Amino acid sequence: MESTAMESAQAISHRPRYLYLPSSRRELLNLKVLRSLIRRNFSNSLILGFETYLQMLRFGKVDEKTCNLYFTHQNYPIDKELLNQFSQILVMNTPLKTRMVNFGVSESKVKVVYGAVNKEVFKPFRDEVDKFIDLPETFVLLTSDCKPRKNTKKILNLIRALPDINFVIHGKGWNVAFEEEKLELKNLMYLDFDYKIQRLLMRKAATFMSLSTLEGGPYPLLEALSSGTPVVASRTGFAEDFLDRANGFIVEHETSLEEIALTLRKSIALKARLREQNLLGRDLSWELLGKHLYSIYS
Repeated sequence: MESTAMESAQAISHRPRYLYLPSSRRELLNLKVLRSLIRRNFSNSLILGFETYLQMLRFGKVDEKTCNLYFTHQNYPIDKELLNQFSQILVMNTPLKTRMVNFGVSESKVKVVYGAVNKEVFKPFRDEVDKFIDLPETFVLLTSDCKPRKNTKKILNLIRALPDINFVIHGKGWNVAFEEEKLELKNLMYLDFDYKIQRLLMRKAATFMSLSTLEGGPYPLLEALSSGTPVVASRTGFAEDFLDRANGFIVEHETSLEEIALTLRKSIALKARLREQNLLGRDLSWELLGKHLYSIYS
């Protein structure tokens, strides 16, 4: 899910002409590798994430005028003087572009690049390679690592408050949170992240939920919609770009647990009416994304 640049390049059979560094979300940003890559001046690079840019400055010099910055999350203040030095800035959602422009970043430099989803993998009907997992008949799915910005406290409080709704969390690091909260609930199933079962979970879920306080995407939102599963998401990332009440619902960060519960029930009912329909509403293939990125970079 973090390999936007490399997968896109491979999808259109182009040898990557830019630097790709995985983000720390997948725990792949190895500083030893980074040092070996950045013992020179950098130009004509696509830099994935502002954090990566800051790391690059520690080990080398970056020629911002010839580099494109893929600004995935707004977890740093918008510095218009710095950002205007880059050749182009790619962002994952329209609200972030709007904020940048309002802060004084040149609109012509900022381009929205949502990402991609493999519709041959994430589809609304059963696949012969689906693995068998003993899942609840109806459940709300969360797919994420356990991090503060994922709003873990609110999620766990919500699960406690809704004993009649089953929840499946598919991710990493949640065991610690469960232990801290002394959480043992019959309506909660936890699965360590395994990408091989993601397609099945997305298709079978009654609703996908994300209550994050900050997102660039999240990518699983696209996977859920492509799988025919409606989404309940907080107003962050590209939720506003994709959700329109016909395929899901947006909740505000301050929304109460009671209101979120009502929204989840609406979304579960929506899934029952929209069985086996792709809810994404547009083609976001890796091939199209690759061509788009290549045209920008060229």
